[in-house]
Amino acid sequence: MDFYARYPDIDIEMNVSDRTAHLIRENADCAVRGGALNDLSMIGRPLGSSRWVTAATPAYLARYGTPTHPDDLKSGHLLINYQLAATGRPAPFNFQKNGRPARSAFWI
Repeated sequence: MDFYARYPDIDIEMNVSDRTAHLIRENADCAVRGGALNDLSMIGRPLGSSRWVTAATPAYLARYGTPTHPDDLKSGHLLINYQLAATGRPAPFNFQKNGRPARSAFWI
């Protein structure tokens, strides 16, 4: 609230989307993006890092079993995946073991 008291004429609007916004066309001052900065006309600063995890509830594992290898997920399991805004395709499931790619990576 101190910000608004100091700058009463500034309006802040926040939009959340996984698509890449064109900042000039959309009259935006800044964006928080994940991944590589492909637009060389932009200036980027790293804010942090994150990683994707594959997770299941204890009830799910009790019903469908606990996979021991990524190949176990190819049949008999229910998966929710992230659709890439740029391509419309699902993101690949890429698994690692001890920081190295697992033998199996697949599209669902």
